[in-house]
Amino acid sequence: MREAQRFLSLGGAFIFYYLDSLKPLLVLFSFVKPMTIYLKVIKTVALKVKESDSIGNVKVLLHDKEGIPECLQQLFIKGVRLMDEQKLVDYPIIKNSILHAYVEDSVPRILLMKRPYTEGTIMVYSRINDTIRDIKSRIGTKEKINTHRFSLFHENNFLEVDKTLGYYNIDAGSTIHMVFNCVEKLFISVIMPKPELVKMEISVASTVCDVKTIIERKAGHSMDDMDLYLGNERLEYSKKLLQQCNIEIDTIFLSGEA
Repeated sequence: MREAQRFLSLGGAFIFYYLDSLKPLLVLFSFVKPMTIYLKVIKTVALKVKESDSIGNVKVLLHDKEGIPECLQQLFIKGVRLMDEQKLVDYPIIKNSILHAYVEDSVPRILLMKRPYTEGTIMVYSRINDTIRDIKSRIGTKEKINTHRFSLFHENNFLEVDKTLGYYNIDAGSTIHMVFNCVEKLFISVIMPKPELVKMEISVASTVCDVKTIIERKAGHSMDDMDLYLGNERLEYSKKLLQQCNIEIDTIFLSGEA
């Protein structure tokens, strides 16, 4: 009869053997349960901003520079959490101010959004507990459109701003649709070459040519040698404004030489 078994603990393994033999009878491995630790990494990122920029704009800039989805960012200054819809000047935040960014430890879901004024879709980062108001705020910041000017729909259903993505069972990869709310009139401002600021009321169906006609009427002379610009983009006369850019109340158009 063989002698009794013994075992030897070696590192993370238990080796069983007979007393009269050095040959292992059985080797059992003991696995150590993994654990999570958190590493706090401090990195300062410089962003070029304006006082009129919203906190949402700052989050977009940080996403573009560091790849951190806006929905995972929480920004603070002196212990005060900064809200997306507020502007830097509201807090106030001045030149060389230091903001603190807290990044949530979660995986965002990506939604696809279709816009009425251009083809294709854009990606919107979100979390299941985000409200539709949160989503509209990110879209408005990204597309430079006031949130009151559009509504969101999913599978032909209107999305109420106080409800969450989880409430509507909107999963990652889902497509939501932006629909402009019914607005007949818009107010815009045009910077003239003098310079002079001309404010006017236009119809949402106005073409760039219509706008130029109104400008000529207000100025009292022809402007055949002038073109209209939004930023560096020349606006095509035959097209409607909404087909070329995201018109919002008090948008400023630049008038320059052809």
